[in-house]
Amino acid sequence: MDNQDQPSLGFVQRRLPWLVAVGGLLLYGFTLNHWVRLASLPAVLKLTGWDWTPSYAAPLLWLGTYPLRALPEPWQPGMMNLLSALLAALTLGLLARSVSLLPYDRTREERFREHSPWALFSGRLAWLPPLFAALACGLQRSFWDHATAMTGEMLDLFLFAYVIRSLLEYRITPRESWLWRLAVVYGLAVTNNYAMLAFAPCLVVALVWIMGLSFFRWTFWLRMLGFGALGLLGYLILPVGETLRGEAAQSWWPYLRTTWGLQRLALAVFPPYVILLLSFTSLLPIFIRSIRWPSAQGDTNVAGAKMARLVTWVVQAVLLAACLSVMFDPKWSPRALGFGLALLPFYYLAALSLGYCSGYFLVMCREVERRGRPRSTAAGRFWRGVGTGLIGLLAVGTAVALGQRNLPVLRAENGPELSYLADQLLACLPASPAYLVGDDVSTLQLTEAALHRTAPRPPYLLLNSHALEKPAYQTELAKHYPGRWANTLGGGVEAQPLDSGVLAAQITGLALSNEVYYLNPSMGYFFETLDAQPRGL
Repeated sequence: MDNQDQPSLGFVQRRLPWLVAVGGLLLYGFTLNHWVRLASLPAVLKLTGWDWTPSYAAPLLWLGTYPLRALPEPWQPGMMNLLSALLAALTLGLLARSVSLLPYDRTREERFREHSPWALFSGRLAWLPPLFAALACGLQRSFWDHATAMTGEMLDLFLFAYVIRSLLEYRITPRESWLWRLAVVYGLAVTNNYAMLAFAPCLVVALVWIMGLSFFRWTFWLRMLGFGALGLLGYLILPVGETLRGEAAQSWWPYLRTTWGLQRLALAVFPPYVILLLSFTSLLPIFIRSIRWPSAQGDTNVAGAKMARLVTWVVQAVLLAACLSVMFDPKWSPRALGFGLALLPFYYLAALSLGYCSGYFLVMCREVERRGRPRSTAAGRFWRGVGTGLIGLLAVGTAVALGQRNLPVLRAENGPELSYLADQLLACLPASPAYLVGDDVSTLQLTEAALHRTAPRPPYLLLNSHALEKPAYQTELAKHYPGRWANTLGGGVEAQPLDSGVLAAQITGLALSNEVYYLNPSMGYFFETLDAQPRGL
């Protein structure tokens, strides 16, 4: 960037985001999960390679965590949790940077009070909106959950935050290099997270809003599509990686088709009304604040101006309250409406709007200067001080309330109880080789993770009873356990599911010459020919 194009940004834009990131890293480091949680089990098993079944999602996360496989197995879950904490801290830094780059010239009253270049919030309290937004987002329960245990969500949110930051940077320094980076990162984000496909229309609208007619230049479009296509090459990471390691279950083209099909299915089954409801506290506030209202709207009398100002204040107060309420997970929050999904981008957008609205009220509490001299009364100065103090108290109160509400829950979720349960599961198993069958996926995953903490690892073979009907699963079992599992049934990815009688005969045959354990109480056709005898937990 040339010096003449470089904005003269200050502490709030340059150093405060790094301080926020360091503070976030310290917080998440102290509350970090040292092993696994039930919610993080699937991701950790995939990223460590302990779950050897083919992966069709999160190629960037797979690539970024692959070097951690060189560490001793007991260390790998903890290091992945630490990586998630680092990504969460950097995301908070991007949030603080983005809030500090928001313009405060949307209304006539703001333009009277804020005269800094690019209409950035200036003054002694310019640090408060970015810090308020970072505290609200960073202490929110879903964000805190995924920051202290590796689920993959933090990488997706980090890429999402970088896209927003790039847009705001381009608004201040209209250098197209920011847009080229945005296109590459957005393409990569799409390969790692199907939800980014749903945000694509919002990105186009934002680009048109910022760029105006220059957006429709065909040279610009060609470059954007080219850089976006470069990011979409991330789709090749998993099939190429599986092929190089000799573990590909199918060729790369069927692999890609399966990945795209799963992404399309995930988008299709998510209810549209949920997106609509969540947009009221995420996308709608940003849209309202992006409108730059004219200085005069036809009504120049004093009463009309005061009424317009009052309506604006009420709207901003409602938006502030709505965005703040989401952080406490009411019935209209992403946690309540998300069907078990994290939906962290909606919390991030709510925090961005929260910082914006709090900055609006701080700007409105300033004195209006006339001919270089403030014109105010003692009563006016008092009420402006009260308004500024209320925003500060709201930020502090939000941080304290969220901390008291969520810290005990985080301590319970990241406590040692799950580790104790895993130890009890292993204590019930024999020291000799055995086949471990289960239909409860969480129990199977917990047992698998616990086995990798022991040295040497007992010679167990874990079987997912629901997946046994898939010929492709049986083929993978034979590949990973040669000599212990014979795939005499054949069949590939497209083969029809196996009959229950065939599966019952398989398990019965194993039990005739091996020790076979069912990890959880169950019922079904396996128990028609075999007798279940309790053993420990």
